[in-house]
Amino acid sequence: MIGIVSEKQNISREYKVKGKFKAEFFWKDKFLFEKVATSQRAFWQSDNDHVHYKGIDLIDFEVPLNGKYKDEISVRLTVLEPDEGLKEYGDSIKLSIGVSAIP
Repeated sequence: MIGIVSEKQNISREYKVKGKFKAEFFWKDKFLFEKVATSQRAFWQSDNDHVHYKGIDLIDFEVPLNGKYKDEISVRLTVLEPDEGLKEYGDSIKLSIGVSAIP
């Protein structure tokens, strides 16, 4: 999963992604695939706060983590169209890339 996480857990529940983001996946120097996000896939709920989110899920991906792909996977994220709404959150947001063994 690739997304945006807020340290302050202050992303408004009214917020909708309006930018365009491209993620390109590589193994060593070999291009594997790419995904483009133009909206949110899901939100992560803030703890006991029904007004704000703590994160936004933009891109979901699957890379086999066994065999030859288990090492040297890299991701290049490109902002194709900036999401001006993110400026409101300033330095409280960060890019997050998470790997899970759960399908």
